Amino acid sequence: MEEANVPFYKIGSGDITWLEMVEYIAKKGKPVILATGASTLAEVDEAVRVIEATGNKNLALLQCITNYPSKIESANLRVLDTYQTAFDVITGYSDHTLTDTVVLGAVARGAKVIEKHFTDSKKNAGPDHPHSMEPDEFAKMVERIRDMEKALGTARKEVVAEESETVIVQRRGLYASDTIKAGEVIGARLIELRPALGIYPKYKMQVAGLRAKKDILEGEAIFWDSLE
Repeated sequence: MEEANVPFYKIGSGDITWLEMVEYIAKKGKPVILATGASTLAEVDEAVRVIEATGNKNLALLQCITNYPSKIESANLRVLDTYQTAFDVITGYSDHTLTDTVVLGAVARGAKVIEKHFTDSKKNAGPDHPHSMEPDEFAKMVERIRDMEKALGTARKEVVAEESETVIVQRRGLYASDTIKAGEVIGARLIELRPALGIYPKYKMQVAGLRAKKDILEGEAIFWDSLE
């Protein structure tokens, strides 16, 4: 593999306890992807320590269930949370289920590396082909992953551009329940209606004690500059 100048090494789940080989590969100094199917957290920790002891910090840990195919209910996607907390590494998922559900869930939980078996025909002989994805399926999965990445967006909670109009339509504002003459105290003559053209209902108590600067007609939205 070194003669072929491969860009990284993938260590399968079955070799996670072959620490001599894990160390040998890590010493090559190239990124390492380590699958962790059928292993305990203690075994994962041991392998990670061996890799990091070589000075190789380019490691990605993949949660994995080794059965072909594996059950969705066995996926344990929350293991990715454990890996992200316990180890300062990239996380990912090596998936052997029949759909892309687990893959999308993994991406939503922060997975940056996805392994999914690929075949030109599910009818081919061998244990991998029936649960592998054919070209059209694989392309669709990648498309859905890209959509998921877009959907993840930012952790900042804010009003996005497309909500700028709907936020007015969906929210309520204060309106006059009957005509209020200039100089009159607003009092209880308020009603909460859509759209939110004027003052928000959360300011109702403050508004109730103020006077109208001008006539406010029945059903008219109330604005701060109409009050004193």
